[in-house]
Amino acid sequence: MNVTVPYNCMLNRLYVNVIVCGSLCIFGIVGNFVSFFVLGRDKCSPVASLLLQSLAVVDAVFLILSVIHYSVRDILYVMSRDSEVQQKNLAWSIIRVYTYPILFIGQMAAMYITVLVAVSRFMAVCRPYSANVWCSLTRMRAATFAVLICSVLYNVPRFFEHKVYANASVESTLTINTSYTLLYQNIFYNLFAFGLPLLILIFLNTKLTIVYRKVVLRKRASLQNRNSPAASEDNITKIMIIVVLVFILCNLPSRLILILTHYDVGQPCSISWWLAEFATVLEIFNASVNFIIYCVFRSRFRAILGECLGCRARSLSPSRNSMALTDLKRGPNHPDTCETQLLRS
Repeated sequence: MNVTVPYNCMLNRLYVNVIVCGSLCIFGIVGNFVSFFVLGRDKCSPVASLLLQSLAVVDAVFLILSVIHYSVRDILYVMSRDSEVQQKNLAWSIIRVYTYPILFIGQMAAMYITVLVAVSRFMAVCRPYSANVWCSLTRMRAATFAVLICSVLYNVPRFFEHKVYANASVESTLTINTSYTLLYQNIFYNLFAFGLPLLILIFLNTKLTIVYRKVVLRKRASLQNRNSPAASEDNITKIMIIVVLVFILCNLPSRLILILTHYDVGQPCSISWWLAEFATVLEIFNASVNFIIYCVFRSRFRAILGECLGCRARSLSPSRNSMALTDLKRGPNHPDTCETQLLRS
């Protein structure tokens, strides 16, 4: 349904959806593609690399479509000062209607791939012997593929929610059914796409953080070498804890906002309107930020990135990254390069 928006209010939303969200999306798309290729060269943690690569792909898809459905939409709206461009352009109507469900597919896939990240790391740290069986590379590939297939299948009905006619008008079909809206769009989606996975993430990440901190304190007390393979494994654990934590901190308030406002944005520039805009910014920020996490907290990621960019001398400092550079030269099969058998990912 089209809502008439005052022009001055539309300009304010333009700043949010084009300047803020658009900039985040562009940065996130580039960052996720770079992360995908850099993680692909990190052979020390194949399971972690696979899951984080998968997360980068679905995040990139989500961000590309967010540019279309938020930034491009508002640019067209402001250029026309009304909804004429959106209503009468057949190509735009088709793009808008039939790509919008892919946003939900990407969002749901990102949620459950993040659950796989938390499960795999929880098993590696808290159940290391079982991890070798249940969280092997083959099983994680199969689990990731299953997540993608289930995300697509669950969101297939969304492709039939609206119909585009030859005059570019868009009419609701399924959404006029109150049972469909209540059960599928609200109850089931919030339960299975957000509620259940978020509870799993909070539980696993809390347990993992407690165990990880105990391990770090114990190793500090024993004065273990920070450049040892076990230290590299601890670094992977820290990265994945942070990724999951940021995911929770962004998606939990975003989802609560949408539930509390009943997905009704209200009048233009009202409180519920801007809360919905804030929820969108949180979701886009979460899909854009992982590249920064890897760069800040993962020396091996910086080392590989430096190798790829051909600026090793500038990107690597001797004090923190010499071990990572040595690992790259040794290769993934060197006995001192990858993590220990006990905590293999």
